Amino acid sequence: MSEIVKDIFVKGNEYIVVENSGQYQDIFRKEYDRLKPDTYAKGEIRKRAYQRYTYSVEKGLSPADSSDYFQTYDSNNVDGGVDRKFGPMPENLLSNDLFNDILAKDVNYIVTSFPHLRKMNIGVHPIRYCAKFNAPSYSSPLWLHKDDEELVFLHFLSKSDNAVGGDSIISENGKSIEGVLNLSNFMDTLILTRDFLHAVTPLGCKNEDELSYRDILLVTLESKVQEK
Repeated sequence: MSEIVKDIFVKGNEYIVVENSGQYQDIFRKEYDRLKPDTYAKGEIRKRAYQRYTYSVEKGLSPADSSDYFQTYDSNNVDGGVDRKFGPMPENLLSNDLFNDILAKDVNYIVTSFPHLRKMNIGVHPIRYCAKFNAPSYSSPLWLHKDDEELVFLHFLSKSDNAVGGDSIISENGKSIEGVLNLSNFMDTLILTRDFLHAVTPLGCKNEDELSYRDILLVTLESKVQEK
């Protein structure tokens, strides 16, 4: 395993202690069922919501006034360069104790890692990839890239048994692959920075006439170029 992968991958049971993880997986799946389709994707290959928070040393964490999401074209040559509007977060997810514990842990990591920032925007993206046998689901952008975000927490929640793909790819310079990771346990986490490129392989479905899914939660430290 490369040093990059060792540095960024945290096993779920080491990232956050979750008693009765099966129960929480069921809760998250039920709330992800409520997500609205990503209207910027062709077909209903993704469902997602988005909530921006502001954090300041003086006031702590609070919901932001605007939750439009912006990426530059350099970081996303598919959907970058425009403001995107996604559906709101499910209320039962916002009030969920585990969700708030995850968010608090991520924010604490960010504050510790960037002590010079007295105010910042934190983005939260629940995403479900939905695939059929002849209609794979894929990310935006499609392949190796660096995000605008200074830091991204990719938390794996669950994947259906009939799913294939959805592996994370890590590359130092785009000329070689340093790691391929199959996140499979609840809360397996990647902590992604702008020091390397990353991608996720498309999600497929093994069986005809079925639907497969993969659920993740992204928590991000947004950069100056994304401010609205």
